[in-house]
This record gives sequence, C-alpha cells and structure tokens, in this order.
Amino acid sequence: MKWESQDLSDFSPLGLKTRREIHGDEWVNLNMENMTEWDRYWQLKATNTNWNQTWARGIIPVQTLSLVNLSMLAAIGHWGEFEHHFRNALNRTKVPLIQLRETMLHISQYCGMCTGGEIWKIARRVLKEERIDLSDLPPLDSSTLNLDEFNAVGMKVRRDILGDEWVDANLGNISEWDRHWQIFATNTNWATTWARGIIPQQSLSLVNISVLAATGQWSEFEHHFRNALVRTKVPLIQLREIMLHISQYCGMCTGGQIWKIARRVLKEENIDLSDLPPIINSK
Repeated sequence: MKWESQDLSDFSPLGLKTRREIHGDEWVNLNMENMTEWDRYWQLKATNTNWNQTWARGIIPVQTLSLVNLSMLAAIGHWGEFEHHFRNALNRTKVPLIQLRETMLHISQYCGMCTGGEIWKIARRVLKEERIDLSDLPPLDSSTLNLDEFNAVGMKVRRDILGDEWVDANLGNISEWDRHWQIFATNTNWATTWARGIIPQQSLSLVNISVLAATGQWSEFEHHFRNALVRTKVPLIQLREIMLHISQYCGMCTGGQIWKIARRVLKEENIDLSDLPPIINSK
C-alpha cells in the first residue's frame, strides 16, 4: 500500500464538511474563530487526518463510529468529549435511543462501576437538556441478573463469541472462590448486550476492540481481535478502518501496540490479505 503524505497546507473540503456534519457549524466555527498560528496546524491535522479519513470514507457507518467513540472516550475518562459526542450521537448521527442505552450498559460492564456511574450521570443531564422523550424506550428483561446458576442463553452466546475451547478452559478451572464471578460474567454480560441483538455482534466487536485498546488491555484486545476475525466475522476492511480510528483517538503508542498485535494474529490465523484494497486519501 502506498501512503501519500498528508497535505497540511490548507483544510480538506471533505474533512471540513464531515467535521461540520458530525460536530455542527456552531462548534466548528467556535474552534476556527479562536484559532491562532500556534494551533493552526493542529486544526489542520485534526480535520485532514481524522475527519477526512475514517469519518468520511463510509467503510464503517457513522452511527457505529459514534458508538465506538463514546466507548473510547468513556474508557479513557474524557468526560467533556464524551458529553459532546453523546450529544452528537443524539442530534447529528441520530443513533437510536435503544442503541445508545445498550452501548452505555456495555461500556459499564467492560469499564466498571465508576466509569458507568459517570457516563450515566452525564447522559441523564444531556437527555434532559435536549428534551428527549423517553416514553417509548422499552424496558429490559432483568431475568438474566439471577446469579444462582448459569443463564442458558448467556452461555450459548459466550461460546458462540469466545469459542468452546476458551470457555471450557475457564469453566474447567472453576472453584467455589470464582464460581459466582463466572456466573456474573455470563449472566450480566453475555446474556444481555451480546445476546439481545439491539446492536449487531459485529458492531459490538468493534466497540470491544476500541475499549480494550483505549484501556491498554492487550491480552483481551488480542483475544477479541482474533474473535472478530474468526467468530463474529468482521470484514477485514472494517477491522483495518477501526484500527486507524483507534490510533487517531488513542494516540501513537496505543496504535503501535495494537497494529503489532494484529499483525501477529493475522499471521497465526493465516489470513489472506491479497484482496484488501488500498486506502484512497480523499481531498
């Protein structure tokens, strides 16, 4: 693949158009009005190497990218940016409320109670400020929260996504110490957001890869990257696109680590890359 150097002499029209579509004119104009020679090249870089690429190419739908961004921003604790992108997901990319709630539950499961508490508080305030009608939001089935025994649907989905070998290895070593942890993981994770189908499993794979990269969980990232290849069957072109997106939002060091892991996994799984199309840099 031949990479062209990014032109930072002027703003890409497509990048600026996409940035305005996602962020809104008011937000973009505010940034541009306050721009100085000190941060002009940062604004150019953000527009031309982010909004002109993964957001503009359409390889991953913008609604899915919105869910991915919410997940990464929550994982790394960027609350101001999380609020901004949550508002954009409501008003601009038009993510359905039921999918936003499902993603929030998913983030809370993978990032923990403290992160969950913060994002639900932010979202509740934004929903109130935007006067969003919640009357048609359907209730969720809470029967999976029983921790007495493994939920059958949760166990099936866990095996579908992780594979029998991985699940059997975990359950084969179970003891009374961690039995309820295994039940908890199965019933409150695999029997809920993974099983309900509100968000497609391929999209959840992209969300998971992003959260695990953002939080530096390299072994779990490798595991879910492999599962995305082999089990949820995320197209290679979308996996490459989400890796670029993660690298833009989480930085060079995170990017270097995930591309190294992915290269090794692709080799181990004997993945044919010959049909992977080159990336065309838009103007």
